[in-house]
Amino acid sequence: MSFYLFDSQEIRDALEESEDSIIHLEDVTQNPDDPDGSDGQPSNASNISDYDPGELGEDDNDHDEPSSKQKKLSSGTHKGGRMKDQIWDSYMEIGDDFWGCKTCQWKNKNPKADRLRKHLNDGSKKRKLPILAAPVTATNSMLPTSSTTKASLNYSQSSIKDHFISTSDRQQLEINQKLQKAICSSNIPFRVLENEHFIEWVKSMRPSYKLPTPKASSTYLLDNLYRECEQNIISKIENQNATIMQDGWSTNQKEFVIAHSIFVKNKVYFIDTVCPGEEEKTAENCTKWLQVCRKEAEEKFSIKIVACVTDNCNTMEKMRRDLGKELLCYGDNPHLLNLVGKKASPEKLIQKIIKVQKFFRNHDFVTPALKNSRPVLPSETRWNSQIDCLESYITNQGKYLEIACSDDRVNDEVKTIIENGSIFRQANDSIKLLEPIAIALNTLQKDSSMIFDAVHEWIKLKKELPQLFTESYYKDKFAKEISVAMTPLTFFFLSIAISLVVSDDKPVTITNKFSGNALSN
Repeated sequence: MSFYLFDSQEIRDALEESEDSIIHLEDVTQNPDDPDGSDGQPSNASNISDYDPGELGEDDNDHDEPSSKQKKLSSGTHKGGRMKDQIWDSYMEIGDDFWGCKTCQWKNKNPKADRLRKHLNDGSKKRKLPILAAPVTATNSMLPTSSTTKASLNYSQSSIKDHFISTSDRQQLEINQKLQKAICSSNIPFRVLENEHFIEWVKSMRPSYKLPTPKASSTYLLDNLYRECEQNIISKIENQNATIMQDGWSTNQKEFVIAHSIFVKNKVYFIDTVCPGEEEKTAENCTKWLQVCRKEAEEKFSIKIVACVTDNCNTMEKMRRDLGKELLCYGDNPHLLNLVGKKASPEKLIQKIIKVQKFFRNHDFVTPALKNSRPVLPSETRWNSQIDCLESYITNQGKYLEIACSDDRVNDEVKTIIENGSIFRQANDSIKLLEPIAIALNTLQKDSSMIFDAVHEWIKLKKELPQLFTESYYKDKFAKEISVAMTPLTFFFLSIAISLVVSDDKPVTITNKFSGNALSN
């Protein structure tokens, strides 16, 4: 009796391709009409007594080069067996079981197909190995075969690193620092680190990264970020002259707070805050807190503080007089301009206009008619809001009048104000007076504005609104603000600016904004 030998891998591949495939045993057993099993042809199988398992070797590689003994077993008319991997076409046998690469001097003894493929892939990035269709392995034509079987795909050995992105301790620290900056700069709560959707989003980008806990983010990571920012500031401003700024406000709990910042090289850096507690806001206490901050800032940042800026309340004015012997002190010019604007606004007129603005702002039935022209109300904390309120009234007055005439829900007091032409004319006149002040205020509120800008804006106001400086009505109202703004220190800076004007009627611009001629006038 004779047996046909089938490779186990080939049978598995055939079964995976089609669960319904049935191997008919009568096709692979001896033909009844041919007891010798030859059917007139040489037998494809070896006698079982001649079978030596060692001759076929292990089935550890689907695409290895067939050995000489395996070639002998398939040398008959049998058409089955594993096909030769196309990778061997790139190599040639050079003797003594050595195979050499056709494109370089590399050689190897008894190489495997995967080893040959790896050499081509690693040899040169410029040379790309085409995807080769692996031979279909079947020992007989009666086995089902398909190009979609696993044996038909040209797989190369992969590493476990191809499926995972590891995160080293150093990478973990760097990612934590960048995440901390994003959280702090965006004012995001630390509890976002516990949000399941945020965690899912981070894991989708880098599964191996472990998010810090909210406690870690609010403690040592925050401390590390503070020290990093501190060192960054020191590297930028050390050995520079600086101006210290002090301001105060009250919290919602009516607690008083003092804040200090420094101005260096056109940038403002926050330093600290002071919560006095039961101590009162007096000139002596404000001076004490400023001197403490000044000393700490000079030691920490290696700077020299040469000037001081505060607001213009009575306490701060007295403090500036006390510090005048040590520092160049001057008031906040935007604050002075805001005070001028408030005093220049006719109070009775503003109150009447506010009544109209509030009515049309608080009733929904007028919203469709006004569309994008929402009424504006003045605010104590928003500078230039007085002129914004007047401009809003002038823009909407026509629509207000139409609504008042066509809708009975508008009360009589509001109708009387809207129909009064004198109020409309007074509002227009007030805008003409306040507009130059508003423009100067917007200019001095910029982060890049300097003392030269303040000098220029006050001189320009004196030219455009001479009544503020000459007429008794305005002069009495604005005497304090103008005296604070036009101090000897201001004229000192003015003299420096004028000295920059050169001969030949070609003035030197100070900050590329205005010329020496404008200042000299």
